[in-house]
Amino acid sequence: MAGKRGRRKPRPAVEGDSRFRRRLGRSGADPHALLLYPQQGDENGVFRGGLYRSGDWGETWESAMGQGLNPETKKADQWACGFISQYNQLLATDAKPLTLYAFNTSTGFHPPHSDTVYRSDDGSETWRATYFQDPRFQSYNVALDWETASFGQCFKGGETPFGVAICNADPTVGVLPDLWGAAFWLIDAGLHVKELSWADVADPAVFSPRNFPLLGQTGGEHYSSTGKFAGDVVPAIQHYLARGGFLISLPDGPFPFYYDTVPVANQVGLPVKQGWELPPDGAQLTFQFDTNAFLDFPAKGRFPSNGDLRWRPAGRDATNPGDTYVPLAWLTDASGRSYGEAMAYVEHRTPPLQGGRSLYVWMRMSDMVGQDWLLEDVLKFAAAKIGAPAKH
Repeated sequence: MAGKRGRRKPRPAVEGDSRFRRRLGRSGADPHALLLYPQQGDENGVFRGGLYRSGDWGETWESAMGQGLNPETKKADQWACGFISQYNQLLATDAKPLTLYAFNTSTGFHPPHSDTVYRSDDGSETWRATYFQDPRFQSYNVALDWETASFGQCFKGGETPFGVAICNADPTVGVLPDLWGAAFWLIDAGLHVKELSWADVADPAVFSPRNFPLLGQTGGEHYSSTGKFAGDVVPAIQHYLARGGFLISLPDGPFPFYYDTVPVANQVGLPVKQGWELPPDGAQLTFQFDTNAFLDFPAKGRFPSNGDLRWRPAGRDATNPGDTYVPLAWLTDASGRSYGEAMAYVEHRTPPLQGGRSLYVWMRMSDMVGQDWLLEDVLKFAAAKIGAPAKH
């Protein structure tokens, strides 16, 4: 009849029993690759349910409970969340459909019984635990909060999170040659990092904001002006920025893009300029930080008294007229005299960089606030900016 729609009877999803059907998702690289996580249970002491996968639009299903997951059917201790580990959330992306993340409840407090985040990089054949929240765990890898710092242990109850999410594009961070400290931190943090060659930079099919929404510079003062042909690197980076790219400089040396033919940092969007080799004698120098932009930073910090003291500040006068320049950390002496910025963000609004973004961080900032806090907050800052379209 007009105005009424028929409703197809749902197909039983797992083992012929519709009670097991709980969540269904699609892995984007193959439109036939479906993922399911039904309610878990046990049958005569054997784990049933868990994660399933289908390669034929759900006509047939097979277990995705590959090696490494928790299939226990009894509590390991009194702190268990339950007798059986429930897999309540499953994440995948179109960009890397074989990389999966599964979140489980605990059957005991200590690994391998604890609640964790399992990761598979082979489409569920094998899994490994990646999240260890208690300081007493051998593989502890979570930053302390006030509770764990005060008591030396975690009081989480073994449940899965209230909700989880993942970026479907799961962007890869491109890193220019050469890789140094900040790049290895990104890799250790589990981000998808691609070390680019200068030839990659000169190839527009490879080097684009679509492939690398975020571009890192983590090396020293040297660069190459030649990728495939002489002089093609700087125009390639300018073109990347003009298409909406974001360049973050976390250098291991004082002045990025300085040594090759001529210094080109300003040409590729970094507002860095010359400063000093040694600070003024007797100057009491203090950094002030924008704690609204970087929540984990202290309000102030002293300029270092030893190590490499070469100062290469950012400055508004190193940008193009019309660009938006935002100081994020600045250096002053006891009289209030400014010596420029240690961190600055730029939205480029004039050609040839119009539409791009850049963030410059002085080489010693990790010593001021700690590398973990610095890089974590820089990534949060960049993610927020990427989510907000730049003004042209």
